[in-house]
Amino acid sequence: MAKILIVEDDKEIHRLLCEYLPSRDYEVINAVNGRCISNCIKDKNRCMQK
Repeated sequence: MAKILIVEDDKEIHRLLCEYLPSRDYEVINAVNGRCISNCIKDKNRCMQK
């Protein structure tokens, strides 16, 4: 399963991506904002948003 990092400030687009991508066999990692990107890459649990 491929992993994909989502950083999207539009909540509706973010929600849609988080619903759609797992159905296409992607593991979704969510960054709450741009500042969390490097932390999310290092430790995917730090900036998780569900």
